[in-house]
Amino acid sequence: MNKKRYIAFIVLLTILCTTLMQTLNVFAHNIPRNGYTNNIEDIRGDYPELYDKLKELQKTYPNWNFKIYNTGWNWDKFIDFQEENPSRSLVEAYGGRTRGQSWIDQDYKDRPFDTDMHKKRWLKASRAAIEYFVDPRTYLNSNDIFALYSKAFQDNIPDAQLLKGVKELLKGSRFESKAETVVKICKEQNVDAIDIAARLKQENGPEMNPLNIGMSGNGTSSVIQAGLNYARNRGWNNFETGLRGGVQEIVASYIKAGQITKHSQKFNYVSQKGYNQYMQNIEAPMSEGLIQRRAFTKIDPELKKYNYTFVIPIFSKMPQKEVRSPEYIESQKVTKLNPGEKKVEVTESMGIRLRTEPNILNSSIAGRTVKKGTILILEEKITEYQGMNKGFIWYRARMLNGDKYYIAV
Repeated sequence: MNKKRYIAFIVLLTILCTTLMQTLNVFAHNIPRNGYTNNIEDIRGDYPELYDKLKELQKTYPNWNFKIYNTGWNWDKFIDFQEENPSRSLVEAYGGRTRGQSWIDQDYKDRPFDTDMHKKRWLKASRAAIEYFVDPRTYLNSNDIFALYSKAFQDNIPDAQLLKGVKELLKGSRFESKAETVVKICKEQNVDAIDIAARLKQENGPEMNPLNIGMSGNGTSSVIQAGLNYARNRGWNNFETGLRGGVQEIVASYIKAGQITKHSQKFNYVSQKGYNQYMQNIEAPMSEGLIQRRAFTKIDPELKKYNYTFVIPIFSKMPQKEVRSPEYIESQKVTKLNPGEKKVEVTESMGIRLRTEPNILNSSIAGRTVKKGTILILEEKITEYQGMNKGFIWYRARMLNGDKYYIAV
C-alpha cells in the first residue's frame, strides 16, 4: 500500500469510527445511551466540574449514592426542543416582577399563558433560563439536589419514619389528616410517600383529584373544571380514590417510562422524542425537591442516617462550565459600579425577601421576594437600626432594573 492509499485508508477508518460512535451514541466515558454508571470516576475526564461537585458532596454525605445517566441527547438539540413549543417551558414571572426580563423570552413577554393579561404570571422562559434549570450542576448542592432524588434504587427508610415525615410535611395543610392514607397508597404502588406528599402540598388539588392530574386549559376556571371532569370520568369520587388513581397514572406514565426524578419528569431527556413532560414550570423540580428535603430532615436531620440515591443526567457537548443564571449573565454587562458597591447573586434556594424599609417587624413593608439566581447590587450598609433589628446587617440594594430595596443578612 503506497503512502497516499494509506492516508486515504486512515481517513476513511476515522470517518467510519466517528459515524459508528455517533450511531451508538457512546461518549468517551463509555456509558451507553440511556445507561447508568455508579462510578463517578467514569466522567472525570469528560465532565470535570460535574465530577468535582459530586466529590465534594460525597465527602460531606458518604451515605449518598450517585448514578450518572447518559441521556443520549445533544445539549443544544435538547434546549432547542424545550424552546420550540412556547408553552412547553414556562417561568412564573408576573410580567418581570418575580423574575427579571432576562428569564423571559422577549418575543413572548406580552403573551402570558393564563387568562389574566395584566398579571402575566406564566410566561415563556428564555433560552438562558431553560439552560440554567436543565443543567444538573445547578442542583449539586445540599439543598437543591433533591430535584434529582430517586427512590427507584433503594427503600431503606422504615415505615414508621416515613409516616412521621409525611405527617410533618402535610402539617397545616388541608391534607394533614390524610398522612396514613398517603403512606398506604404509596406502599401499594411502590412509590416514595414523601415524594407524593410533597406533590400534594405543591399541587393542592381538589379532594377527588388532589394531584391535579389532567389539569389543562386557558384560565383558572377551565383548568379546574378539566381536572374535575378528568376525575369523574375515572370514577375518582373522594380523596382516596383520587390519590390512588393519580399515583397510578404517575407510575404508568412517568416512572415506568424511566422518568424517576422530578427533574426528568419536567425535562424528559429519558425519551429521544422528549414529550411526556409532567409540568411546564421550569422551577418546579427545584421547589418540589426543597419540600421533599425538608420532610426528610424531620426524620433524618443531618441527612446522614439513611441512603439517598440521586440520578445525574449528562448530555453530549454540554457546556464545560456550569450554566449561570440568565441574570448573572446579564449582570456582566454592568461594568460601572459606584465606589463601595458590589454585585451579589442570590444563592438561597427559597429566595430572599426585599423590603421597602430596613425593618423585620412589619410585614406590611415587605417589598417583594426574589428567587435564586437574581443579581443585586449592594449600595450601602445601614448601621443605625437597632432594637429588634439588632443582629441583622442591613444593606440598601439595587436590582438590575434600578428598583431599590433593603435586605437583611
